[in-house]
Amino acid sequence: MKIMILGTLPKRHKKYTNFGGAEKNMINLANFLAERGHDVCLCAVEGDDLIYPVTDKVRVILTQNKIKNKAALHLKTLIRTRKSIKEFSPDIIIGFWLHPTLYAMTLKNCPKVIYCERNNPDTIYSNISKKLLKRVLKKSSGLIFQTHGVMEQLSDLRLKDKSIVVMNPIYIDKNEFHYIENKDNRIVSIGRLSEQKNQMLLIDAFAQIEKKHPNLIMEIYGEGELRKTLQDQIDKYHLENKIFLKGTSKDVLKLIHSAKIFILSSLYEGMPNVLIEAQGLGIPCISSDCPPGGPANIICNHNTGLLFENNDLQSLVEQLSYALEHPQKMQEMSRRAYETVYINHDLKTIFEKWECFIEKVLKEK
Repeated sequence: MKIMILGTLPKRHKKYTNFGGAEKNMINLANFLAERGHDVCLCAVEGDDLIYPVTDKVRVILTQNKIKNKAALHLKTLIRTRKSIKEFSPDIIIGFWLHPTLYAMTLKNCPKVIYCERNNPDTIYSNISKKLLKRVLKKSSGLIFQTHGVMEQLSDLRLKDKSIVVMNPIYIDKNEFHYIENKDNRIVSIGRLSEQKNQMLLIDAFAQIEKKHPNLIMEIYGEGELRKTLQDQIDKYHLENKIFLKGTSKDVLKLIHSAKIFILSSLYEGMPNVLIEAQGLGIPCISSDCPPGGPANIICNHNTGLLFENNDLQSLVEQLSYALEHPQKMQEMSRRAYETVYINHDLKTIFEKWECFIEKVLKEK
């Protein structure tokens, strides 16, 4: 099969060292399919930032982006998308981003398209983008969602017959990160310092419990536009010696491996890779039960971790207090999560599911 994986690889701020989940999946899926013998093109019609290695079996099309004007950028992206498709002439396109996928569909003889919705459409899209999304969903030959919650949001479009749910794989080598019995006295979190990731809630929760746990510290890894706002909140509580904004690091998994608790506080998430990775490190996990249901697909509450009500400070405080007061139960939960996450999110199994669906869509008339 000739498969084009279509999306964007935007240049990150110089302080950022990690792509998001969509970019990570794009690159790793391209590598997997190429190793399986398919003719694969990884096409980024906006951006050229290849942080993850790409096998030389994958043809790569990257685009430097120096256009600031939004309308001009969309026009240029349309032209780049159509040109790249004509040059590679794929049998099928896997679209990881709304607008490039839409632009691909403007071609007169566009090949079959599988569109992958990576997040919560109700939250991230403007009204115009929601209309464009509906058009892409209806015209796609196949659809891949990360959670059943997103599929249910779009149930009025009657898409189930051409849709499947595929969770993200775990990219950690289990042999590199053995389970650590003796955790150190740290709460850790990873995420862009943004409204979506909701780190303000973490800071407020820590301020409520820190007097009962004087040796406890919190480390928040990530960069973003809310750094100053978050630091001001830390200073307001006089917790600058207990809560630390650590920035980003290529070795972040090694840095958090021995932590006592990992917390994901997001207001919405698709299928959060950081939560999967935290379980794969053997860290006891607490997460918001946020839409469209990604964390609840990863954590079974009080079995492989704890869930708290979305954006609810008191609920987070209660679950965090429970975790700190019941270390043995949290260790049992993290043990179960550590053993099951490598089964439920096995990379080969997940990407074979992608491959089977691609083949199925191609065979359908």
